[in-house]
Amino acid sequence: MESALRMDEREADLAARTEAALWDDLITESDAPRLSRFLRSCPAQLSDAFWSAHEAWLADEQRHFEAVFEVYRSAFGWDATRQERLEARCEDFAPIAHLFDDELAVLCLGAYDELVTIRGYRGNLPLYRTLGSEAERAMRAVIADEGRHFRTFVKLARERHAEDLGRVPALVARIRGTEGVPYAATFVLDHDDPVYGDDLYDEAAELLIRRLRPR
Repeated sequence: MESALRMDEREADLAARTEAALWDDLITESDAPRLSRFLRSCPAQLSDAFWSAHEAWLADEQRHFEAVFEVYRSAFGWDATRQERLEARCEDFAPIAHLFDDELAVLCLGAYDELVTIRGYRGNLPLYRTLGSEAERAMRAVIADEGRHFRTFVKLARERHAEDLGRVPALVARIRGTEGVPYAATFVLDHDDPVYGDDLYDEAAELLIRRLRPR
């Protein structure tokens, strides 16, 4: 009996951790339009090439929200209370506004955030797997898209800002130094899940700097 109770407790704990991780994923994906609106209102001069990539990114993030929502709903249900929690969220970009000075800064922020998210989603695959093969496939598809976004941001930075790539280490250091600011529905830097940590942030920062090293 005692062994069965311990097993039930472990299963309940695993289910709670899985729901918490998936809820974090869900609310982050739902915040993508907030970031888009902020970018359109901020003073940074953003090119047509950037906006073209941004529109494709935004469409992908909407699909991600729909996919994660379906995984969450199928596993844990959905009700008016959850819907109210989702709709009641309010963004506050003030604590991270200094990361949006210009297009290169925005591209570095986007690339860094996508890279950290990829690592986080991969780290949570054992949790997603407990929800079945369809859920795991859906989350792997999200990971693949995030990887494509990372490569797009890096490509734009290299093509459009080759003469300014020497600024990248300082820009990435500023992003890395902002980790830990309380998340406020800004889409980027939502890294409160236990899967994240300093080692992951440092590895992402170092990789991005290497990928954007001047040639």
